[in-house]
Amino acid sequence: MLKCKDISLSAGDKHLFDLNELALDSGLFAIVGRNGAGKSTFLNAILGESAITKGQIHIDGRNVEDLKAKESNADTKHKI
Repeated sequence: MLKCKDISLSAGDKHLFDLNELALDSGLFAIVGRNGAGKSTFLNAILGESAITKGQIHIDGRNVEDLKAKESNADTKHKI
């Protein structure tokens, strides 16, 4: 399950959007919007590749930022 709560996304100095709450359990979903609206940035935030300005994103109950930190630590340990 994907849950987003009080998300705010920016790219540089440009504020892209705010998202109060989103919960997706399963199925096929589409993200639509005009060019430059922040669709790719939002997907990158879900993947932990783009930082969110505020709020939290959880996948299966685990915070995306925590998952990204663990992955980064695992990569560092693997390289040593």
